[in-house]
Amino acid sequence: MKAFDELTTEERAALNEEMIRYYIDRACAEQGVQLLPPGGEPIAPTLDVIADDLEVWSVGTMKFTEKADAERLLGVLNTAASRIGWRYLSGPSYRKVADPTLKDSVHLEVERILSSERAAQMRERIEAAEREKTAYGQAREAWDTITRARQAVSKEIRDAVDAAQTELYRRGALEQLFARYLELANGDRQIAARFLVRAERDAVARLPWLADLTDERPVERPAPVPAGGDELVF
Repeated sequence: MKAFDELTTEERAALNEEMIRYYIDRACAEQGVQLLPPGGEPIAPTLDVIADDLEVWSVGTMKFTEKADAERLLGVLNTAASRIGWRYLSGPSYRKVADPTLKDSVHLEVERILSSERAAQMRERIEAAEREKTAYGQAREAWDTITRARQAVSKEIRDAVDAAQTELYRRGALEQLFARYLELANGDRQIAARFLVRAERDAVARLPWLADLTDERPVERPAPVPAGGDELVF
């Protein structure tokens, strides 16, 4: 198979994605850049979602598995006459001052968590998930490191392919223009070539065969012909 530098513009423009990746890998090998691991980009593992199985009732920072116990404590706290809040004394002393009017009302809250029994049953699954997570992190880091190292090589190859495709597109556009000028010139290829070269400065560089039909030197535009004067002859 040809080296990338040996490919013609037409061959580069015709490369498909598989061949582009081949030439990127080949250039990386020549420059000492690691190849990406087989199998493609690492996929993050889907970790098991372990359902919470224990309902917990909270009163402040205290938590209960029985709602009745939590409600009894809640009643005691909210009805205790000796409960107070406090404020701070302004001034240089900045001391705490008791204030019964500032006591906060305590509320009952509920949430679901994982019980110690369920956690023990799921320990093996949890540890396996952690191992998968660690392995993925390592594979992801290796993949990203190699990808960063390949960026410059990949960009060079893909830019060259894009440039070849752009070049062919431009050549095709110029050939279509030539066909239109050929109609205007009543089939005279030399006149059509002159029209094209005058209008498109890159025409000869991209369609070298135009040089055989035209004088490559800049052609001065003829002065307008007065009304009723002789026609221009090309």
